[in-house]
Amino acid sequence: MHCKQSATNKARFKSVIATSDPIKALEEFIETEQSVDFSSEWKEDHYSVKLSRKIERSDRTVSGSFALFRHGESDVWTALTGHGPDFFKRGIKWILRKGQPELSNFYVSSEDLESVLKDTEKRLSSRIFVNKAVVYSHKEEGNISWETRPYRFVFDQSKSSDRYVDKLTFEVRRNRELLFDSFVSRSGVVKFTGGDVNLFFNNLLRAYANTATEKVELFSEKARSRQTGEIKELEIQFNSNPLQDPDNNRDLIDALANLSKSSLTIYHNNPYAHISVLDLVDGSNCDVFVTSSDTISIIPGFRGSMNSLIRISDQIAREFQEGKVVEKYEQKFDSSDFVHADL
Repeated sequence: MHCKQSATNKARFKSVIATSDPIKALEEFIETEQSVDFSSEWKEDHYSVKLSRKIERSDRTVSGSFALFRHGESDVWTALTGHGPDFFKRGIKWILRKGQPELSNFYVSSEDLESVLKDTEKRLSSRIFVNKAVVYSHKEEGNISWETRPYRFVFDQSKSSDRYVDKLTFEVRRNRELLFDSFVSRSGVVKFTGGDVNLFFNNLLRAYANTATEKVELFSEKARSRQTGEIKELEIQFNSNPLQDPDNNRDLIDALANLSKSSLTIYHNNPYAHISVLDLVDGSNCDVFVTSSDTISIIPGFRGSMNSLIRISDQIAREFQEGKVVEKYEQKFDSSDFVHADL
């Protein structure tokens, strides 16, 4: 997209993953929704979208427009608007969520967020200072800090206190020059609040989109093969040992039980945990195993969509513990691992 160098208004961005044309997925939803007016037009390098939604419970309407553009040849698409938070939340974020599972939200870890800022700082030969940080523990309310400090301090402090970084407001400076102000979160939302919009687009937003592309590579096409039975296992590896005690299994189960639009079946709880998760968004299923004190295995079923695997891994990160999700290549499972004598 082409950016206005003199842009001064706050711009809000919401990025999603779409392996096919996202507009088609949204149009399919709109066909069954009488409370929504929706139109789109392709313009050179983006869709121009108009959206009006009547909110029945509050008897009011939110209306506005946004651009929807693709990052290169990737499966990452970003909605951009200059409208305020009401339209952004109840218009754009609402309709993109309704596009599931064809449209997938993605979530970035604290490590991912730190890498995005590190990449931006390096590319611009700059320094990044956080003005506001929202950091959560896995069982308590978030902590908001208004202290201005280098971004590395925020992440180092969150690691030492076993918390995760949820969102940051910050400024990018080169010597005394302000390059741009921005906001970034783990939930696919980024804001431009001032400065040079081209530097923002070509550095911060690009680095953030690259993180989403990595999620596509990790979580896509992981469903168990119906032809061969091949299993593509994911592992969540933790730096600490959050599962060293059988009581910790209950913490994991409680975290998964809070996943929206899902159902759990608990096969084992002590001394190890085996949980089956059914995602009611699209009927996906997977098995979650505690395999050691620092590792969780996720075994996708015959229906194991990218959207579902992203939702499950993020739920574990937010309400149990953040870890690194990787693909485990050597599989040694057979049917007996999924058949239980006590059933």
